[in-house]
Amino acid sequence: MTENSLTHIQPKDTYWHFLAEDRRLQYGDRRLVQVGETLACQGKIEVGVNGMHASRRAIDALVHAPGSIACLVTLGGDVLHDTDICVSQERTAVWIYDASRLLRAFACDVAEEALLNECRRGREPDPRSCAAIEVARRFIRGDATESERSAAHGKAYRAVHDAELRAANDAINRAVRSAACSAARIAAHSAEWSAACSAARIAAHSAEWSAACSAARITAYIAEWSAAYDTARRAFNGRLTRDLLEAMRRGEGEFAVGTPSVESTPSVEGTP
Repeated sequence: MTENSLTHIQPKDTYWHFLAEDRRLQYGDRRLVQVGETLACQGKIEVGVNGMHASRRAIDALVHAPGSIACLVTLGGDVLHDTDICVSQERTAVWIYDASRLLRAFACDVAEEALLNECRRGREPDPRSCAAIEVARRFIRGDATESERSAAHGKAYRAVHDAELRAANDAINRAVRSAACSAARIAAHSAEWSAACSAARIAAHSAEWSAACSAARITAYIAEWSAAYDTARRAFNGRLTRDLLEAMRRGEGEFAVGTPSVESTPSVEGTP
C-alpha cells in the first residue's frame, strides 16, 4: 500500500499554527517558541485581538500564516472558536516543522488545479503560467536557479495582466482567467509561505475567486459559488494536512515529549 492510499488522522484535540522563520511570537514580548513549552496570554482573550491563536484546519492556519514554520499545537484554558480560527489562554507546540519546501509544492498543486479548471472550461492555459509551475517544481528539487525562478515569476505576472485585459468586459471570465494565471505566478513566488498562503486563498478556483495576491472576492457572485468554494477548500485542506502529517510520521521536525502519534487508515475513495 502506498502513502497516497493512506489517510493520516490528525491527533485528537490538536490545532495548527504557523510561525515566521525566526520562530518568535508576532506580538507582545516576541518570545521564541520552543517545542513543548506552554505559552500563556494576559488579559481577556478575543479573536484577532488578544490570545493564543490557532486553527483546527491546516489550510485555515495557513491563510493567517506569517511564515513557513508549521506547528501542531494543543490549547489550554478558555477557548473561543470563530469560523476559521480560535483563540485560547494557552498554547503548546507539540511538533514544530520547517515546511518551506512542502508549502511551495502545495502552491504548485493549487496552481495546477487552477489551470486544469481552465482546460475543463474549454480554455487553453497561458503557456507562461504552465512554465512558472514547472520552474517552481524544479526550484524545489534544486534544479532551477533563483534567477530562473524570478524570471518565471515575472512572466507569469504578465500573463495575469494579459488575461485581465482579454476579459475586460466579462466579470466572470476575468475572475477565472485571473485566478488561473495568478495561481501559477504565486507558485513561483520567492517566499514559500507567501506562495502557499496566497494559493490557499484561491484554492477554491472552481468557486471563481479573483486571485490577485489579495485574493479579493467578487462579491456579486460569492453566494452562488460558496458551495463549490467549500468543497474545493476541504479537498485542498485534506491534501495539505496529509503532507504535514506524513512529514510528522516520518519523524521530521521537533517533537515534544509525549507528542501523540499519527495514525493512518486506508483512504476512502472520494474522501479529500
